[in-house]
Amino acid sequence: MCKDTKLRVFEPRKSGKAITEGTGTEGLRGARVVWALDGTMLVVAGFDKISERQIVAFNAKNLKSPLATVGLDVSPAILIPFYDEDSSTIFLTGKVQIVAYDKK
Repeated sequence: MCKDTKLRVFEPRKSGKAITEGTGTEGLRGARVVWALDGTMLVVAGFDKISERQIVAFNAKNLKSPLATVGLDVSPAILIPFYDEDSSTIFLTGKVQIVAYDKK
């Protein structure tokens, strides 16, 4: 993920130019990317324009349009994705904001 909201894949041993490029998450805040399913998928955890946390899945060969986008909640904390190859499971970690109030 780049600051211009583009998602780029490089092969640094061959060239300094991107192999493929597409649109990532809409927000300008940070994002994290993880490879999944033997390198056939890219999963991005980032933000949209209104700071809603999002998870976006891409086919690694076609980054032009996402396969799926899931909006979660509005929070300033970024989600960190981890992929377990043995179970093909993506785990997301991050801070959760808990707001307590008194019902008096």
